[in-house]
Amino acid sequence: MSDAPAAEPSQTERRQLVGVLVLVAVAYLQVVQAGFVWDDEPLVVGNLLTGDLGNFGRIWVVDLWESTPVGGDGTTVVYYRPLLLLSLMLERAVYGLWAPGHHLQNLAWHLLAVAMVWRLARRLVPARGALVAAAIFALHPVQSEAVVWVAARNDLMAMALGAGALVLCTVPRPTTRQLVGAGGLALAAALSKESVVVLPVLGAALAWASGRVSLRRIAPLVVGLGLAWTLRMVVGVPASGGLRFEMIEVVAPHLGAALGVLASSLVWPWPLAGARSVEWLYLEPAWKGVVGAVVVLGLVAAGLLVRGRSGRVVRVGLLWIAVSSAPLVVPIVNTGQLGERYLYLPLVGVALVVGALWKDRPLWLAAPVLLAWVATINLRLPDWQNDRTLWSAAAEQLGSPGALAGLAHIDRLEGRNVQALAGFQEALDAPIPDWSACTPLVGTALSLERVVLAGQLGRWAEQRGCGSSPEAGSFLGVWALALARSGDWQGARALRAGAPEDDRGRGAVVDLALALVDHDAARAEALTRRWEGRFDIEAQAAQLLAERDSTTMLQGP
Repeated sequence: MSDAPAAEPSQTERRQLVGVLVLVAVAYLQVVQAGFVWDDEPLVVGNLLTGDLGNFGRIWVVDLWESTPVGGDGTTVVYYRPLLLLSLMLERAVYGLWAPGHHLQNLAWHLLAVAMVWRLARRLVPARGALVAAAIFALHPVQSEAVVWVAARNDLMAMALGAGALVLCTVPRPTTRQLVGAGGLALAAALSKESVVVLPVLGAALAWASGRVSLRRIAPLVVGLGLAWTLRMVVGVPASGGLRFEMIEVVAPHLGAALGVLASSLVWPWPLAGARSVEWLYLEPAWKGVVGAVVVLGLVAAGLLVRGRSGRVVRVGLLWIAVSSAPLVVPIVNTGQLGERYLYLPLVGVALVVGALWKDRPLWLAAPVLLAWVATINLRLPDWQNDRTLWSAAAEQLGSPGALAGLAHIDRLEGRNVQALAGFQEALDAPIPDWSACTPLVGTALSLERVVLAGQLGRWAEQRGCGSSPEAGSFLGVWALALARSGDWQGARALRAGAPEDDRGRGAVVDLALALVDHDAARAEALTRRWEGRFDIEAQAAQLLAERDSTTMLQGP
């Protein structure tokens, strides 16, 4: 086994890689017990396109979410990821909605990405360092979210395909066929997830580290990405990539804490939990910020102090971390979420740094850490069995209003309305409430037929800020409905005066009932026509008025 970087690894080294891949497969054996969770439900189970191969042509011109229950306006494409839709379509054609099959495909993409990382590392560092780098990328527990969550497959695909493109364009003497292949893989990677826009920079850095910089190596990556961006423009993806600029001001103050939490997870990846949001990072232990700062400073120090070829590779690894982390600003700003899957591509840079510093140290030194990571992965995998296990773990481990609201939503879906009511209250009774709990808090009380309590909870939630929150329209609509059902028609009328649009229609039911009480035929007709086909607004308004008449609690306009 050679300790020098090599263009072509030996058979012994290849067998060692196979050993790492087998260890990864064993570590993720529990994946076959995972189900469809969170975004998997609309994207995979409820997808209206992927269930029919006849829709093959449509997946190339639609937003990722347009064909799901989450929906879209049908005119704006923001998340353009046709290859992810294609992979889901092919799966459903072969084995339908068999969850283990979907998870095994995710694992296969991860194994391919591991092999590509090993190949890249072997071009730059000695055999032992390359194997350690591949093992770090393969088995670090923060990777588990991307590996197990079907909806995060685009991270795996983009990484595996993008790394494959880099492997081809860093061949010592690439042929024309290899360079064309690199361009094709870059195109495919970008059609999986747009975060690989940084590939030309990464390719140039890798070429510099190996002493083989040339435009001929980078051009295929640029061409492949250019073709992908041309397709994006043709289907109408905005040049901003859908960045919600109005959210920058909200999220910006939390970016430092976000960096600390992500960086600290590199050395202490526990607890692992979905649903981390930037506004509730103040609940994270203070030591994470300290550890995160130490990690960042340690990496920078390595880049400054290490000399020679190893130092060059370390600096390439640091550049990889910085460049591949830059696109993460868009999803963090747009959603406020801090997903572990966001580290999937940047972790390659960390692996390269460690691989370069490892040099000729014995491989057994890495065994305790790797085995601890395997154990951590297996502690985390049961969380992904279903939505209840996922959100229960998040509520227990994070305790944030967002996690509590998420678990309350699951309680409500499963008919556990008493528990849901308590969960929504807890999510709002926090220094920074979760506004998604505003509407279901009142709606859950109505589902329990506790109409007076629903009105009282609406008043309490309004004091918590729900009336001016992003949920204001639907919240004021369901609160008005609660007041009307409890007999406070005057309060319901006051709420409906100048209220924002209630896209769920409950406010419209109150509006129609009030129009009928006022004998305002024109308004009643306009409301009926506006909501026609969406739900039977007339029947619901009539039922509301029947309740009023049966209890004779009308207080008048």
